[in-house]
Amino acid sequence: GERRFNSSISDASGTIPPKKDAVAYFAVTGTPDGGRNDLSVENDFVIMLETMAAPKTEQPNTKPSPQKGSK
Repeated sequence: GERRFNSSISDASGTIPPKKDAVAYFAVTGTPDGGRNDLSVENDFVIMLETMAAPKTEQPNTKPSPQKGSK
């Protein structure tokens, strides 16, 4: 139905590139209020992942250095 469950533990390789596959493991061990989740592996699930922007890396200085004696 419309119920959401958060994973209690997860493990994955880290970054998942766009439009690529990656193996990830997770467990849903209960409800948010501490009760039993009564889920079955026979159910259909939609798995939602939180997205994050990759950290920007500094670009090396590509401007040529002035030659000695040139103006």
